[in-house]
Amino acid sequence: MDLMKFAAQSFIEQLGSNGSGMNLTEVMGALHKLLPTNADGGLDLKSLVAKFSDSGALSGMVESWLGDGENRSLNVDQVLSVFGESQLQSFSQDLSMEPRSAAAGLAGMLPKLIDKSSEGGVLVEQLSGSFGSRIMHGLSSMFGR
Repeated sequence: MDLMKFAAQSFIEQLGSNGSGMNLTEVMGALHKLLPTNADGGLDLKSLVAKFSDSGALSGMVESWLGDGENRSLNVDQVLSVFGESQLQSFSQDLSMEPRSAAAGLAGMLPKLIDKSSEGGVLVEQLSGSFGSRIMHGLSSMFGR
């Protein structure tokens, strides 16, 4: 399962018609620069969740994404507060788009990414054994891999 590819596809979808001409590889590259990655270059979900949890007021929001209930929505200003203007400016420049439009795409994509990568309040990457393998297999088929 390639979470970065899922994130890029979801980001493009969140942009609606504004994302129709975007190159998936370019979006993946821009996200790779913006989002935390692990030693293998893959998306580090644990660090991404920590980024939101460390923001204090957003910790309850991220818990809704991890849990099995309804996800609380994220807005552009909250994305700006988590990533900072400088990082968001760089991300949006990589994609030749306005920073607030990029933040809006991220605001729609991030809750879905965390939600689809968790089960019962736990990130899938933290699950082990056959249960974790079944979850990973299910997510892989959902993401088309």
